Amino acid sequence: MYNLIVPKHLQDELIQIGEDLSRQTFRVGDIVISIADYVSANNMQCTKRDIWRAVGSFVGKSASSIQSYEALANFYPESVRREFEILSSSHFKEAMKIDAGTDYNWRTVLDYAMDRIEVYGRPATVDELRKVFIFNSEEYEIDEEPIEILFRNPVDEFIEGISRLRRIVELLPIPEYIRGKLQITFNNLESEIQALLVEV
Repeated sequence: MYNLIVPKHLQDELIQIGEDLSRQTFRVGDIVISIADYVSANNMQCTKRDIWRAVGSFVGKSASSIQSYEALANFYPESVRREFEILSSSHFKEAMKIDAGTDYNWRTVLDYAMDRIEVYGRPATVDELRKVFIFNSEEYEIDEEPIEILFRNPVDEFIEGISRLRRIVELLPIPEYIRGKLQITFNNLESEIQALLVEV
């Protein structure tokens, strides 16, 4: 039905906007984590709520919104964000809620949202996720118990290592132009590894 309401070219644009918003949401959460580390390292006398309010003052969001962004950033590692990058931050948030309040885990929810792309041409809506996993008004069964992965993909480790380095660089007492050069270096490293993966 939604595909009939929204023209195809606007569907594509809206999906792209959703992806961009999701990335920015995680970025704000990562910044909050970095600032908390900075505050702790410098023995500054302020609370977590002070940090949420401070960050919110710069992005025009409430402290509670910033708190939720931090929760998302803490919950989902970089590798998962990339795996489900087409989904919106609302999908991630809803999956986290469902994970905490039901017998379903977050991956099952996000996989379901992604699987619906083949049916609808877009991910499942957040409303549908609530309907299926909270109100159980549609039959949905998992074929088998998820297998716990005991090893880490080295590429994911590499990318997450760069993310950790980014956070460290944000805390270093160095000139901004040097900080900018380091961030460009990290961007280039990520681009190179992604290009190599495409070639393989």
